[in-house]
Amino acid sequence: MSQGVTYADLRFVRTPPEKSQEKDPSEGELTYENIQGPPCQEKRTPTPTEATKESDHRTWYAILALLAACLFLLTAAIGLGVRYWQVSRQLQQATEDGSALERRMGSQEGSLAQTQAQLEEAQEELHSTNRTLWNCLAAGNRTQEQLREANQSLTLTQKEKEKLQQEKEELQRDKKELEEEKKQQQEDKARLQEEKETVQQQLEEMGGKLELLITCQQKDCCPRGWKFFGWKCLRISREMKSWWDSQNACKSESSQLLVLKPWSAKELWDATFIDKKTQYWIGLKKVRQPESWKWVDGTGYEGTEHIGTCRDTGYCIQMSRGALEECSCWNVKRFICEKEASPDQPL
Repeated sequence: MSQGVTYADLRFVRTPPEKSQEKDPSEGELTYENIQGPPCQEKRTPTPTEATKESDHRTWYAILALLAACLFLLTAAIGLGVRYWQVSRQLQQATEDGSALERRMGSQEGSLAQTQAQLEEAQEELHSTNRTLWNCLAAGNRTQEQLREANQSLTLTQKEKEKLQQEKEELQRDKKELEEEKKQQQEDKARLQEEKETVQQQLEEMGGKLELLITCQQKDCCPRGWKFFGWKCLRISREMKSWWDSQNACKSESSQLLVLKPWSAKELWDATFIDKKTQYWIGLKKVRQPESWKWVDGTGYEGTEHIGTCRDTGYCIQMSRGALEECSCWNVKRFICEKEASPDQPL
């Protein structure tokens, strides 16, 4: 493969004096340009003028080279001076740093020696503390053993205390049971005494009633127009009145409206002298404060019979078909008066 070769000549030209009068001719501006040389194959002999010019050019080239070399040497000297100054400063700084480091190392060596002494003292104190700790541990073990023995004794004492407490509680329960039994016996005794008194009273009442019954069988114990029934004298009215007027009519005869004791309405209704087709006022009435049923003798109603209602409901009780009904107190009906039977009743 063929390659081409190109040759170029450099020529430095000084600026003419007339173009730069204010400057030193020796400091004229140098320029360079590419000069197309003559063909290699053309060789000619230079003229004297051209030889002189060529010599001048070479002189200037030498001067320029010398100036460039001086400038380079000056620059190198300045660089070396600056570098020497920098190295000197660094060396001085390193020397000062070394001195400070030596002083600091000396101080640290002193501190290290002091620290070493303190460390030795601390180790000695640590050994002493360890010995004291071992002694404390031994004492603690002995105390722990004593405490364990004390706990065992306390446990035994606690068990004995609990056992005694249980025995005490059992004794208290037995005492309480005995007291309850005693109290129950006293209550039973009091109840039996009350029952005895009640039975005695009932016996006396029954005896009186039996005597009255025997007497009334032999002699009329009720006034004329009154019927003897259940140890009472009853009068069945013919006239019809309100409940209030019926009560007043009974009072006018020293009696009161019927109180169904000790027999029920059904038992009275089955008597032969009762008209089964009518209704009768009896001495039972509702009061408001507190709301309850009261007999005219002031006692409360304790019967188990159901109390119904009639068409005109109210607060007064009538007896109808062997049952009790609440009706308006202002309705007019027949009524039943009662008084105690007595052999001394006027005929």
